Amino acid sequence: MNNPLLEDYEPPLLDRISSVDVLLVLEALLSDCCEIVASIIDNGRTAWDTLVASLERAQDRLNKAWSSVSYLNTVTNTDTLHEVSNVFLPLINAYNTEVV
Repeated sequence: MNNPLLEDYEPPLLDRISSVDVLLVLEALLSDCCEIVASIIDNGRTAWDTLVASLERAQDRLNKAWSSVSYLNTVTNTDTLHEVSNVFLPLINAYNTEVV
């Protein structure tokens, strides 16, 4: 997926991020994180690489994307971005609450 939210630039390329990018990436990243957690629960005991390392990588990608989206929503505050952010805020909060 070619999406500025997935590119590894510091700082992120905020001027290239659209609401569609946000929607697609956050859905995919949140789904990845949930699948890893479900796999960990289903498989019981697992090795460090499959447990902590894979979950940490997935959550890091989600957190970086969400940080960029939160910042953009604060400084640009377009109606579309605000709506997309409002859709994902409770989903990301629920995920973080479940994992903790």
